[in-house]
Amino acid sequence: IKKAPLMQKKIEILNQDPKKLTKVNVTESQGDVYRLRRQLELIGGIDEEVVAEYEQTKERFEFLSTQVEDLDKAITAIEKAIVELDEHMTRQRTDGFRAINREFDRYFKMLFGGGKAGIEAVKAEKKPKKVAEGEDLEDVDVLEEELNDAAQEELAGVDIFANPPGKRINDITVLSGGERAMASAALLCAILSLNPSPFVVLDEVDAALDESNSIRLAQIIEELAEKAQFILITHNRATMEVADVLYGITMGDDGVSGMLSVKLAEAQAQAAR
Repeated sequence: IKKAPLMQKKIEILNQDPKKLTKVNVTESQGDVYRLRRQLELIGGIDEEVVAEYEQTKERFEFLSTQVEDLDKAITAIEKAIVELDEHMTRQRTDGFRAINREFDRYFKMLFGGGKAGIEAVKAEKKPKKVAEGEDLEDVDVLEEELNDAAQEELAGVDIFANPPGKRINDITVLSGGERAMASAALLCAILSLNPSPFVVLDEVDAALDESNSIRLAQIIEELAEKAQFILITHNRATMEVADVLYGITMGDDGVSGMLSVKLAEAQAQAAR
């Protein structure tokens, strides 16, 4: 911005050393003095309300600037926390998959006497969001973010593969009813071993199993019973043998149903007498 010659002259005069002003030609500077005085008259005096308004506006500006700075810091902190949380969740999910895979294979081998089983994460590509017709992208970063999201993969599901000993099968749908029941029980036991619930209710999970497989499943349940309380609805003898308390419904001669309970430890102690 080019300054007016008169204003430039004024600045030059103000910036001069007072000792050198004695050499100034007053006659030549008289015209400049008149012109500056005329400009001051045209400008007029300064209203006190203008000064007060300036102070209020300045104070408001400084306050809002501080608020904007605090918001920028908060946004940065939240974005950092989101990134850390995403990394923690991804790492936790990966570790959880590995642990469940390991336990699933172990319990599967215990139930089937060998073989191999595991779970596998199924990922799907993330599709970019469609931009509505006539919608303008205010920032180029929005488009870049959409393209980056499209390249990322998200979890779509879980595949379960099981290969009993002596068979070359990986698809669980090809297994028989009893084999699928044992594979499901192995996966359930793997999850419960890593993240046990306060109590677990199992309803006829051993209905499709034969005697030997029921014994193996009962041994696994007995092992997991140290971490959680199991409530089993079953008619299987092998499963009932590992229970602490049995509850049953019986009907007397009068035709009225009644519930009976037996603590196996006390019953065994009395039988041994």
